[in-house]
Amino acid sequence: MALEKTVFQPSLMIIGINCAVAAVFLFFFLASILFALSVGWLVYLALIASVGVLSYLGIKRTFVELKDNGIQIKQGIIRKSQALFLFSEMQDVTESQGLLEMIIGLKSISIKTMTYSSAALGTVGGLRAEDAQAIRNYALENIENSANVKGKLKSSKEPAKPEDEKEMAENPWPLHFYKPTAAYLAFAVAISVFAGIAILFGQAAIAALIIFAVWIGFAIALAGSITLAISYNYFMGKTRLNITQGILSFRRESIPFSKIQDIVLRRSVFHHLIGLGDIVVETGEAQVYTGSSQKGILGNTIPCLEMKDAFAIRKTIFDYLGISLLSEKKAPLSESFGLEKAKILKESLRVIIALGIILLLAAGFCAIQNSASSFNLLWIATAAIVGIIFPLTFIFNYFYWKSYYYDFLEEAIMVRKGVLGVNEVIVPFERVQNIFVDQDIIDRMLGLYDLHFSTVAWHSSFLCHIDGLSLENAERLKELLKNRIAK
Repeated sequence: MALEKTVFQPSLMIIGINCAVAAVFLFFFLASILFALSVGWLVYLALIASVGVLSYLGIKRTFVELKDNGIQIKQGIIRKSQALFLFSEMQDVTESQGLLEMIIGLKSISIKTMTYSSAALGTVGGLRAEDAQAIRNYALENIENSANVKGKLKSSKEPAKPEDEKEMAENPWPLHFYKPTAAYLAFAVAISVFAGIAILFGQAAIAALIIFAVWIGFAIALAGSITLAISYNYFMGKTRLNITQGILSFRRESIPFSKIQDIVLRRSVFHHLIGLGDIVVETGEAQVYTGSSQKGILGNTIPCLEMKDAFAIRKTIFDYLGISLLSEKKAPLSESFGLEKAKILKESLRVIIALGIILLLAAGFCAIQNSASSFNLLWIATAAIVGIIFPLTFIFNYFYWKSYYYDFLEEAIMVRKGVLGVNEVIVPFERVQNIFVDQDIIDRMLGLYDLHFSTVAWHSSFLCHIDGLSLENAERLKELLKNRIAK
């Protein structure tokens, strides 16, 4: 890619923004102190001028340089830093704009790797929009080329060509933001009907309160759906996924397929009931939550998809990576190396211990109060926990144990967990970073073992484990997984 310009600096217009923000802040929060002084106006102007001087010095000492092997960022006035972000280590690139930046045409750019220190140094704000675009395009093109050179893409043999974003498909699989709201509307109408019946039986005050709460909830859900429908879009290309978010601000996450570590299919209880799911693509990038670099509300998530569309998106990405998701056409590992039934007791014990602690604290409170009514409430609560919650806990955990699924696909491992809310993660064997077996204190009591395997991505540390195995099955699964990774 021929470049006319290889070194970029923030725009001097950022000085005006910083001075304007400082002027407003000082006027509204420190005016009573400053203007009580005889030279208050001079101090006020001097403070604004000092902000302008510091902003100017910061701009003059900030450089983004495009190099053959990466992007170098230099910044700092007193404490100077210089970081080279190699294309081979970049995970994704983000553009963002606050409201003031949108008005005057500036952008921030954030280059992310897997390290927190590099993430802190990889954000530069106040760039001209065309400069931020040039940096982003250069990074994305070379990320793909570096992936090809390192042999990460089985499906690609030629160097990547710059992808024209105009050719990327906008929301190729539709987003159903209003479907949850429609389901909530049906729920609100049903509750209102029952509440109306309660009014006929003299419970007007409680019924009115319930109706009010339900319809306030519907209004909030509708406002959320409208906001997401206006502010969120995703774009699928041949080599990457772009996610844009924002109304009064703007954020564009550019995720090269080659950097994706694992894909999570997430279904909340409500989405499960209405047949929707969310796709979460994880690159393992380190996040820094400061100012305009803050991650969007949905992050690397494509929400509110019909299940067939969620499966199609997942397959599209893995096909590009050359990762086959075909089943091996045999009994799944969750049958061949099944979980022990003691896992049902393990999960139930956690709830029992937690509720037992609450009851003990409540008993202590009742003893301090020394009130008959308090002890009566305690006995009622204890009876409800023992007679209702404990049995329901065992029933729920039985179905959780029954539905727990894990298996090897041709080139990946799949784990699915959950009864009402379901999470399903697929991890390519080549992305697995570590494997180990461990026990917590309840595992030791019951003779159970947990097999952990994970990528560098955040979710995988929570989802990529199989817990409740016998020692023999845990060790055998570990060896099988090691052998598949070594191929």
